[in-house]
Amino acid sequence: MDLNGKIVFSSGRAVDFDLWTLDLSSGVITQLTRGSNLYDEPCWSPDGSNVAAICTGKDSIPSLVVMNADGSGEHQLTHGIFAQHPTWSPCGKYLAFTGNATNPNELDIYRCEVSTGQVEKLLAREGIEREPHFSPDGKKLLFASIQHNSTDPASQGSTNIWEYDLESKSERALCSHPAHDYCPRYSPDGTQIAFVSHRNSRTEEEYLHQLSAISNELKTSDLEEIDDAIRKILALQMDSDIYIMNSDGSNLRQLTKNEGCDVGICWSPDGKYLCYSSSVPGDSAQERLSVVSVSTGEEHHLSYDRTLLQSEIGADEKNYLNQAWFQHLVPDFIERRFVDPSFWGEERRPNWKA
Repeated sequence: MDLNGKIVFSSGRAVDFDLWTLDLSSGVITQLTRGSNLYDEPCWSPDGSNVAAICTGKDSIPSLVVMNADGSGEHQLTHGIFAQHPTWSPCGKYLAFTGNATNPNELDIYRCEVSTGQVEKLLAREGIEREPHFSPDGKKLLFASIQHNSTDPASQGSTNIWEYDLESKSERALCSHPAHDYCPRYSPDGTQIAFVSHRNSRTEEEYLHQLSAISNELKTSDLEEIDDAIRKILALQMDSDIYIMNSDGSNLRQLTKNEGCDVGICWSPDGKYLCYSSSVPGDSAQERLSVVSVSTGEEHHLSYDRTLLQSEIGADEKNYLNQAWFQHLVPDFIERRFVDPSFWGEERRPNWKA
């Protein structure tokens, strides 16, 4: 794969995520943020001069922030609002996000004017709306949310992909499945939509049949059988893949078929590839950046020197792994061999610019 451009992503351990960039041509990783705040969900502005992200500080409220492309000049845009999933409008004037000032279990879609910090609510519906994404013309928003008033009990609580028209203020479901569909993203030309799903190649009937079978296994007093059924439910949730469809919901196809979670997708600027975080099977805390070709499905795990990530991650003085005496007494290669790999963090929520 001939890859170029720059990817911004978050990486860290527990409550100490920071923002980093990866230059695809040189393989150089650069740290943008430092300190005890948790930074996540970064995204480039349309002109590439700024990065928006979610920052959780001492008040424990995830807030929307904007900074220069090199991490300088950070400015907080929201205050007292539980914010998630920022996305830039194509004109660069607005950031859409999901949030709520009082109840994190009732998240709606908001729009914030970057220059003034003025916030307005765009869409409010019962439950949680997730991961909005502007269409290239700025007239529509994709998001993930549950299907209300579904007649199928097994699909209650599952999220589907929706499209909201900002002019007509109407919404429509683009796909429906009893499995969770989320993280929808328009292609740069607006003709295709990629998203993440837990379908794992199952049809609606097959997925519902499996859910029904597991539900029946829970109707027992045998604790071992209950534990086994719970493990099966967790297994369903720990295997996600990338799907792609036309912007009208037609021509749905599965792009990745990996064991484990493929999450946090973004398109390459030319629309030829998708970058995502791919987890090690059985350990979602070991997510690494990968790329898949939209046309062929060929996958490529990005190769880069993680030395800077490993030296910064978990920078908590109270953790014995970061104590000076420990670093002095224990050789680096021994530390890497015997410490659980999940300590060294994950690369998550990539966003790609030219």
